[in-house]
Amino acid sequence: LERTLGQNLVLKAGYVGTKSTGLSIYREGNAPPPGAGDVQSRRPFQNISSMRVAQSEGFATYHGLETSIQHRFRAGLSLEGTYTWSRTIDNQTIVDLRNLPLNKGLSNFHLAHRFMTSGVWEVPFGRGRKWGADASPVANAILGGWQTSGILVLRTGTPLTIGIQGDNLNTGGGYTQVPHRLREPNLPRGERTRSKFFDTGAFERPALYTIGNAGKNILIGPGNRNLDFSISKQFALAERKHLQFRAELFNATNHPNWGNPGATLGTAAFGTITSNENLPRVMQLGLKLVY
Repeated sequence: LERTLGQNLVLKAGYVGTKSTGLSIYREGNAPPPGAGDVQSRRPFQNISSMRVAQSEGFATYHGLETSIQHRFRAGLSLEGTYTWSRTIDNQTIVDLRNLPLNKGLSNFHLAHRFMTSGVWEVPFGRGRKWGADASPVANAILGGWQTSGILVLRTGTPLTIGIQGDNLNTGGGYTQVPHRLREPNLPRGERTRSKFFDTGAFERPALYTIGNAGKNILIGPGNRNLDFSISKQFALAERKHLQFRAELFNATNHPNWGNPGATLGTAAFGTITSNENLPRVMQLGLKLVY
């Protein structure tokens, strides 16, 4: 759907859905069933230790509401904002080789919400602009010809699969070993801290040789927000030559975006965030001669 609001605003909204079947799933093809005893003697093919197998039993689905609003460039101003609400599911993580439905869950790259806005504004002062057309050469050189632009991105976090320490199943690999889930582990936003981002008490280690029920990607990591900003000015040198000055700031607000918390039950970092996933504010200056 697309609709014009007034002379300069354009609103768009659409549904996007995809379904993929017959995708390849790569798994360990010589893993024994969980149990006690020597791992090698319980493998289906005892003369080899490991075997990578591709099965065409994978699937993926995507459903998304994609919206945007655009202010067309007029009077030195251009703005655009987009918002996407989506859900992506697949079965690409092997939790149980013999129970494919347990492998179904949110995709690793799933983002429930994403908002982006960008804009360009020509400061309306100086020759050729709304005000200051008759400004003196000195005033025009100082105040005229400026332009600002920016990009703001806000999004929710990516999913996490909770694991456990060690080979609880005694299979020598082949499984993504997960704990038992006792209750909802995602904490309300106001209760999340770097030392306890989710409810660590919501999980327990399964009994020996038992596959946990936690499933894949049941936790959502920290969100992300970033603002990049620039300001530039053009100095006329001749009829077809000008000098452009630019100042650019990446992560202009110097906002730290948290990395994902530790997701292995039984480790000291379980539920704790120990890193940032972005750089601090970076600023760069540049000059460009256009001729």
